[in-house]
Amino acid sequence: MNILMVRPLNNPHKIMSIENPKENLADNRGKEKVENFETRASFEGFSDEEKKRIFENAKKVGAWRPIQEGLRIGISKSKLILYAEEVLAEKANTGDAEGVANFKGALERHGFVTSKDERGKFLVNISSANEKQPESPEEQFEKTKLTGALAAIELGFQLRISGGKIEEFAKTTIAENINMGRYLEAINILARADMGGLNMGSSEEIEATTTGLYGKCLQEKKYHAAIEIARMKWGKQSEQYKGALKAYEEDPENKALREAEEKREKELEKWSAKISKDATIADLLEAVEESDENLGQSDIFYGELHDNFNPEVADELLELDLAGRQNIKVVDFFKKHGYSKKDIEIFLPVKFKRERRKN
Repeated sequence: MNILMVRPLNNPHKIMSIENPKENLADNRGKEKVENFETRASFEGFSDEEKKRIFENAKKVGAWRPIQEGLRIGISKSKLILYAEEVLAEKANTGDAEGVANFKGALERHGFVTSKDERGKFLVNISSANEKQPESPEEQFEKTKLTGALAAIELGFQLRISGGKIEEFAKTTIAENINMGRYLEAINILARADMGGLNMGSSEEIEATTTGLYGKCLQEKKYHAAIEIARMKWGKQSEQYKGALKAYEEDPENKALREAEEKREKELEKWSAKISKDATIADLLEAVEESDENLGQSDIFYGELHDNFNPEVADELLELDLAGRQNIKVVDFFKKHGYSKKDIEIFLPVKFKRERRKN
C-alpha cells in the first residue's frame, strides 16, 4: 500500500496521509481528499502509462490540476508547456479574460513564464531561474573534497582550478593526515601535489619530509606503510625498503603471529577425519565437525568434497536426510559413484581406522 503525505493549506502545521495515491489522487473519488491539500511527495516509480492516466484524469478536475499533477509525477516539460498553451488559447478564444489572468498567475507562481508571439498566440516556457545551473569548477572541486584528498587534487588539476587553492588544500590535508598518524596518505598527497607542479617545497625539503615520515612509520611499528613509502620513493632495491621489510620480519609480535600461522597450516596439512570402514555418512560428518578446533578443518573437508568430486556427488551426500545419513555407509555411497576406499582417502581428508587383528 502506498501512502502520500499531504499538508492542508488551511492548517500548514498539520500532516495527513492518503492511502494508495495512484488510485485516489487525480480521479473524482480522490477529488474530495486532495482538493484542499498541498502535497509533499515524490512520485518516483510511476510508469509512463500510469503518468498518462493520472494526467488525463486530472483534466476532468480543472484546468490547473493537470499542471499541478504533472509537476508532481514528472510529466515532461514539453508536454506541460503544450497543455498550458492550449488552455490559455481556449480561454482567450472564449473571452475568459479573468480565467486567462488567473491561469497565467498560477503558471508564473510555479516557475513558468508566459508571453505572446507577433500573432498574439500565447507562449509558455520554463523560467531560466528554475533551471538547475551546471556547477562551476570551484563548486565541483569543493564537493569532491568530501570524497578524498587525492580525488579532489586530481579533479582540481583537470578543471584548471587556481594552483593556490589546490596547494592550500594539499598542505592542509597533509598536516591533518600527519596529525592522525596517517603517514602513507600524507606522502601520497605530497607526491601527487609535487608531481602537479605545486609549490610543496624544494626537493631537499620534500626528501626530508618523506624520510621523516618513513622513520615515524618504523618508530610506531607501521611497517606496511613504511614498506610502501620506501617502495614508492626509493624502490625495492633500496636500503630503506630492505630495512623496513627486515624490521617487520624481526618484530617479536609479527614473528609470533607468523609462527602461529605456520603451525596452523602444518596442522591443517596433516589433519584428517578418522572413521571406521563401516562408518555411515552421519559418522563421517560427525567426525569432521568434532575435530574442527577452530582451525577450519571442516571448511577443508567440504571444499575438497566439492573440488575433487562431481557436483552431483557432493550435492547428493549433503542433501541426504537423517535416515539416509544414518543408514548409508561411506564406502557404499562412494562405491555407487565409482570410487574405492582408497580413492576416498586420496581425495578427501579422511582416514579409515585400521582394525586390530584378533589373536
